[in-house]
Amino acid sequence: MALVTPLEVAERIGRLLLRDAIWFEDRCTWLDSRTSGTAVYGAVGTDLYDGLAGIALYTGEVADRTGDSSLLRVCRGALACLWQQAHASGDEATDRLTRGFFAGTGGLAWVFLRLSQLFDDQSMFDRGVALADQLLTIPPGRSLDVIEGNAGMIQALSAIAAWTGDERFLRLSRTWLDEIVAAAEVDEDRCAWRSEIASWRPLTGLAHGAAGYGLALHDGGAMFDDDSYDMAAGGATKYEDAAFDLSLGNWIDFRTESGPEGYFLLRAQTAWCHGAGGIGLARIRRRDHLGVDRALAAVEAQLASVPSGSSLGLCHGTSGLIEVLSTAARAGYGDLLGRDPSDRLEELWDTLDLGDLPGLLRSTGLSKVGLMDGVSGVGYQALRLADPDRTPALLSLALSHDGANPAEASVA
Repeated sequence: MALVTPLEVAERIGRLLLRDAIWFEDRCTWLDSRTSGTAVYGAVGTDLYDGLAGIALYTGEVADRTGDSSLLRVCRGALACLWQQAHASGDEATDRLTRGFFAGTGGLAWVFLRLSQLFDDQSMFDRGVALADQLLTIPPGRSLDVIEGNAGMIQALSAIAAWTGDERFLRLSRTWLDEIVAAAEVDEDRCAWRSEIASWRPLTGLAHGAAGYGLALHDGGAMFDDDSYDMAAGGATKYEDAAFDLSLGNWIDFRTESGPEGYFLLRAQTAWCHGAGGIGLARIRRRDHLGVDRALAAVEAQLASVPSGSSLGLCHGTSGLIEVLSTAARAGYGDLLGRDPSDRLEELWDTLDLGDLPGLLRSTGLSKVGLMDGVSGVGYQALRLADPDRTPALLSLALSHDGANPAEASVA
């Protein structure tokens, strides 16, 4: 592929999504693999993780940067389809019953409100407020973690409160923080949280483990000047530090793998979701220099040995790891990096097939079109590189209403 700018990559991926969108009246959607790597296809869901909300956010952000009216049209079409599905009855509307940012109503509300600010759109704003109002009555779900529950929503609720001028959402964030503290398993000075995911100990990592809970509590401590949140956040860090294995050079992934009864694999990951990547982003936000050093070393070692054809996704692929390094560089940790993160990403772009969507899927090692585990995420990472100050740092959960990114304030 001829050399192009990051913004051009983002726009061209957006145009491929536009070309393959399925339209009905003013609504659009897409087909993709129902399960990664399978040949079973269906319409995408509604959530931010890999559904319409994530695609709408991505195409809207690109439209805002480029002024491309066709991408704004597809953004609006995705939002219209999302709104229709979110108000459907029966089992197909389960997204609206959960709190989460990446997999629940919280993310839907935040996306509508974020885009309403970009385009000064009253309809988007009104729908975002209606979805946000649902958060006031949704009970705690099966998980309080970053993906499905309270932990992913603390900064998002602050932004929603600022956008709407409604202080109820700040009070709600405090209630949700208190639920996180109450759910912690405390062992001396360590705090950890159980997950629905099978594991032999409480999980490490950002998406479902201690790093994500600790980051939410850290934000809560700053928002409310509450030492109890800071103490619990410190307990999460101590639990995770105790899980750092020198032989692995990484934090242990405690998820259970199949094997002989009573036998547990000692393993580690580098991905945003369950490994050093997400832990690194949390430690950058919290200015934990030792943790950042360890995380960046693990991420750089992984990138040095990525095989051809590996996933370029955000959640557990190379684009997510590039975001870790890019965030570190902007936050003042450049001296810990072996190479400029933008150079790594541009090398990956040289392998992209931007001729059509099937070619793009093959060249990215992905089978989905959504944000966190699909090609929209590859484009979103290009947009983050092109315009990091205006593009929300989703992986760092830096979701401020004014675009300020605490993940990238210099350590100097």
